[in-house]
Amino acid sequence: MMSSYKPLIFLILVVIFFFVMYKISHDPENDADKYYQAYFNRLTALKIAPVDKYESKYSVRFTHYNTGFSIIGFKASSGSIYVFNFQDSISRKYFSLRLFDKSHQSTFSVDEVLVNKLILAYVNQDDLNNPLYGTKQNSIPVFSFKGITEPVRIISDNPGSVNGYKTLEPTQAEYEHNVLTYLKYIMPQKEFNARFKGK
Repeated sequence: MMSSYKPLIFLILVVIFFFVMYKISHDPENDADKYYQAYFNRLTALKIAPVDKYESKYSVRFTHYNTGFSIIGFKASSGSIYVFNFQDSISRKYFSLRLFDKSHQSTFSVDEVLVNKLILAYVNQDDLNNPLYGTKQNSIPVFSFKGITEPVRIISDNPGSVNGYKTLEPTQAEYEHNVLTYLKYIMPQKEFNARFKGK
């Protein structure tokens, strides 16, 4: 009698196994949704003037972040990151602008336009006041930016341009996406737990 249930038990165990593996492979490293608002509320607009103090091949990078890992050998799901590392000529601290899931075309000239331009950079106050942040090895994350005297933009006749210009400034939705994605997938888990779960 028991042997007749073996295929059913085996099937149930297989389903449970794949469900558990799916959850593990698709859950973000950090449970950022619970703590996102607290981090976002600590963001502030800081007046900075970026200068490129890195070797050119290191100042701008196009890289990826994983949103999960593959359990059967296929490529894991991932997103793209545009990274621009720079020093602020005012505070002398180092910053890292991170724009998530933007096309190469839309970020192609961001670094060239921002260098030596006075802008407002949106950074977390705790990161800004932490002496462990702001170095070349551990730069302060920047999630959005705006021009002070005029918008950060380029001359363009491409679709989406307005009056011959295309804005490079992130929208509010892109700004929020940058913050949430950073917390979920980029901030080291040990630091995330210490900052949010250790309180």
